[in-house]
Amino acid sequence: MLAFERYAGIKNELTKNKKVFVSELAALFKVTEETIRRDLEKMEQEGFCTRIYGGAFLNSHTNEEVSYTKRNTLNLKEKQYIAKRVAHLIKDGDSLVVDSSSTGLAVLHELYKQKKNLTILTNSIEALRLGSTQDQKMISTGGNLRPYSFSLVGSDAIDVLRKYNVDTAILGCKGVALEQGVMESNSFDADVKRVMIEQASKVIITADHGKFDQIALINLLPLKQADYLVTDMKPNDEWLNFTRKQQIELIY
Repeated sequence: MLAFERYAGIKNELTKNKKVFVSELAALFKVTEETIRRDLEKMEQEGFCTRIYGGAFLNSHTNEEVSYTKRNTLNLKEKQYIAKRVAHLIKDGDSLVVDSSSTGLAVLHELYKQKKNLTILTNSIEALRLGSTQDQKMISTGGNLRPYSFSLVGSDAIDVLRKYNVDTAILGCKGVALEQGVMESNSFDADVKRVMIEQASKVIITADHGKFDQIALINLLPLKQADYLVTDMKPNDEWLNFTRKQQIELIY
C-alpha cells in the first residue's frame, strides 16, 4: 500500500469511528506504530484530529448535532448490545426516566421484551409512540417539541419531571471524558437531563465506544456522580482505573 493510500485509509477510519488506536491501525495497515504516529501527527497539524495517549479522535465542533433520524440508524449493533446490558440493571416494577437519545429508545425496546409493570417517564416522542403499543405505564413530560431531536423540552417538561421521583434515570450523551464528565451538545436537552438526574435514585449513562474522550459543548454531569457507565467495548486502562477509583460501575 502506498503512503497516500494509507493516509486516506486512516482518515476514513477516523471519520467512521471518531476515535482510533495506534496499535489497531498499525495492524490494519501492516506498518509500524511509529509510522502511524507520524501520520496522526500530520493530521493533527492539519486540524483533522487530536492525538491522545495511544491514539487520536476526530475533531468536530462541540455544538455539532446529528438529527434523530440519522442517529437512529448509526451504530445499531452497539446500541442493541448496550440495551441488553442496561436491561440487567432494571427490575420488574421499576420506575424509570428515559431521555430522547436513540440509545434510550434501544433500551426501551429491550425492556419491553424482558420486564413487566414498568413506569416510564420520558420526553422522547419516539419512546411515547413505541410505548403506545406496550403494556407498560408511560408518562409524557409534555413541553415544547424540538423536531431535530424528537424531544420535548422547556419549562413545562421540567415542571412535570419535578413532580416524580423515580428509581433510575437512563441517559445517553454526546461525549464522555475523564475531566469534563458527561456532556451534551445543546442546552435544551441538557436542562431536561439535569432534572432527570435530580429526580432519580440512581443514574445510568450509556455511551458507545465512539463517545469516549469526545468533547461536547455543555458539561452535564461529573462522572463520579454516575452510578453506572454502560458501553459496548472495554475501554483503555486509564478509563478502567478511573472508574474503579471513582466507584463507578463500568459495564461492557
